[in-house]
Amino acid sequence: MKLSLIEKIQINIKKGTACGVLTNTLSGEQFLLDNDNLMFDLELSDNIQKIINQMIHNNISGIIDGTNFFLRIYGPAYKMIIVGSVHIAQFLIPMSKLVGFEVTVIDPREAFVNSYKVFEVEVIKKWPDEVIEKIKINSRTAIITLTHDSKLDDPTLVNALQSNCFYIGALGSKKTHQKRLERLSSLGIALKELTRINGPIGIDINAKTPQEIAISILAQVIEKKRAVT
Repeated sequence: MKLSLIEKIQINIKKGTACGVLTNTLSGEQFLLDNDNLMFDLELSDNIQKIINQMIHNNISGIIDGTNFFLRIYGPAYKMIIVGSVHIAQFLIPMSKLVGFEVTVIDPREAFVNSYKVFEVEVIKKWPDEVIEKIKINSRTAIITLTHDSKLDDPTLVNALQSNCFYIGALGSKKTHQKRLERLSSLGIALKELTRINGPIGIDINAKTPQEIAISILAQVIEKKRAVT
């Protein structure tokens, strides 16, 4: 691979942007596919371009069926930011790591952090509004609030809505979520933006236990992650 191509890949990764290198396995030619270098000059069919877009979005490398092209994906890992070191987080953390997420937990409440076992993840013991803006949030980030405390959840959701993260979820009943939306709306956040928040959080599987709720949350995160717009 040419040095110039490697440098462009590194630039994309530093920006938090996924990209791909398309290699013609017959000629050895290579093409960088990112926001600045698209496929318009390669004369690929609409179907092949759609497949390539899906592969980049889903972080899947491999031979493109029916062609002599190999696509190698480069990009930052998918991240999950969890606000609230609560019982549900105990189960959500290891399951999320199992499917490839880098997990960060934010909770300034020492008693909560010490009450629950956290599985080898970064735990930031500060208020979300002190640190959330400093965390690199990009299109491969999921942001989840689990505290039921508006002083913790609301600042997190405001920052999430101002980002291009692919998933925002907030724990709470329908009644709790409606009050949450009213608070955020009073801050001047448009209804269209508020619809990005998945609340009540998780896919409706009639979950009851913390383990089941964690499964429903992760399932919804994966569903959003795999959705190609």
